[in-house]
Amino acid sequence: HADISLSGEWEAGDPAYGMLAAPGSGPVVATRVADAYSDQSGISILELPAFNLARVPEVYLRFWHFYDTEVDGNPDPNDFSDAIFDGGRVEYRSESTTDWTTLASAAGYSGTIGSSRQSPIAGQLVFGGFSHGWRRASFPLPSEDGVQVRLVFGTDNGNDRGADRYAGWMIDDMIFTTQVDPDSGFPELDDLPPTEGVVATDAALPRISVRTVDDFGIQDAWMDWTWDASTGVTEGSSRMTQEPGQLAQFSMGTEFLLSRMPGDRLTYTLRARDPQGNETIAGPFSIVFRLFGAYEALQSVWAT
Repeated sequence: HADISLSGEWEAGDPAYGMLAAPGSGPVVATRVADAYSDQSGISILELPAFNLARVPEVYLRFWHFYDTEVDGNPDPNDFSDAIFDGGRVEYRSESTTDWTTLASAAGYSGTIGSSRQSPIAGQLVFGGFSHGWRRASFPLPSEDGVQVRLVFGTDNGNDRGADRYAGWMIDDMIFTTQVDPDSGFPELDDLPPTEGVVATDAALPRISVRTVDDFGIQDAWMDWTWDASTGVTEGSSRMTQEPGQLAQFSMGTEFLLSRMPGDRLTYTLRARDPQGNETIAGPFSIVFRLFGAYEALQSVWAT
């Protein structure tokens, strides 16, 4: 759009780094669509034209977004407590609020860029860390004249801490609306794993995946697991990641199974949630670890 201003690293194009497909199945705007963002301190701004919302009683800015930025720790988009180094935020100004001000997100921001960081937006709320896929964001807007919105992405010096690929911030399907997001059903989970699988103790660790179906889109998927091992029982919940080019597919590795002995068992359920909070759970499923070499040798002895 001619009235939209892009500066710094913001650009439009087909997604080709970090995510390879978008909810709208077309071009996106991103802090570089085909490469990692800069490792130098700087600011990038996507600025929208002003709108007169004085006669609109309830209006929202909504979009799908993906983010992958430098962070110290292991971030979760719903429960973030680690230090963010780079990230993006949404700001607005209006007839009554003339200075650029944080636009509150309905679901909240990931956290705050540390005030000691060499970032132009240090100390500010941002989306940052790793979103694990596309997420829906919603922002209530004031009902007044001259409402203008901008998306600000700030970086510090260096990309030497944690990130998936430093893919930055990617935006799709941005709209101003008075409507509630349409969604009439619960997610469906397809292509499920077998109820019980058997894996050799010396085999490569299995990767868990599931295909999701929803009339609006999925933004969260988890594996809730119990690891019943010879060393004791451990429980946890691990977030699954959306496949970059197949948005219906979520997967995760099982690297947390550090040591495996014959008879150890992983039991788990799969859980998917859409932006409206509708949630579906499938399972339980299990994987039992066996010493196949010894088992096959015994079979050979019995056969003779």
